[in-house]
Amino acid sequence: MASSQPGSLLGVGAAALVTNVFSHATVENWAWRLRFIGGAVLGGIAILLRWNPHESRHFEQHDAQRYDTSPLLQAFTTNRRETLLALAFATSYGTCFYIAFVYLPEWLSGQGLMDRGTALAINTGMMALLIPLMPLAAIVGDRWLARRTWIALAVFGIGLCAWPLHAWMLASGGSLTSVMVSHLAFFVLMSVPLGSGPALFAEMFPQRDRLSGYSVAFNIGLGVFGGLTPMIATSLISLSGIATAPALYMTAAALCAVAALAMRPDRSRGPLR
Repeated sequence: MASSQPGSLLGVGAAALVTNVFSHATVENWAWRLRFIGGAVLGGIAILLRWNPHESRHFEQHDAQRYDTSPLLQAFTTNRRETLLALAFATSYGTCFYIAFVYLPEWLSGQGLMDRGTALAINTGMMALLIPLMPLAAIVGDRWLARRTWIALAVFGIGLCAWPLHAWMLASGGSLTSVMVSHLAFFVLMSVPLGSGPALFAEMFPQRDRLSGYSVAFNIGLGVFGGLTPMIATSLISLSGIATAPALYMTAAALCAVAALAMRPDRSRGPLR
């Protein structure tokens, strides 16, 4: 996660750069394409680097000894409960992630609280702070506090402070102090599931379908359902007329994540299956 977040940092940074360099009319006319062109170039480089990678001897031995049954099928049959719980957790904490990391600058701009460029610049700075926080948060779950408990406490904290922080930003008219403190609270708390989450997912599945179960739950939960979060949050504001509706959505998602964690055993101090 610490190595993948620089990609998110580049994405937010590119949005902040384009928004602050060009006028609003220019961005809407053509400059918005610059971010996607940059992403396409980086994507092409990544494809070339991954075109014909050398497989390790360990992987080749594992591939030769794998079961005839599809590990993807195993994830949805033999380990269905683990897959569904992992999917529920990934969906819930993915919703919190997208509201804090992606939607918050748009919410500040849409409510007339802060210029979009300034909000994106703050978001970018907090993203840079997050990267070294993730391994530090993971150390706590590895050494001192049971990983499931550690993640549950952090996610519960997100749900607890979501509405008060949104209400504070709204009531203060988007003051720099309220926006900075709110970003800091969300990003610090999110560093815990981002840092310890990969180990937690790995512990949920046995070796033969670990990567299949992990990847299905993580990518569908965080990628699909989490990716829909900005659209859902905007719709909630439009339908309810409540400016803090995304915060209530965030709280509901956090509570669902805690419930999903409570329904699985804590294997953070036991051997992998």
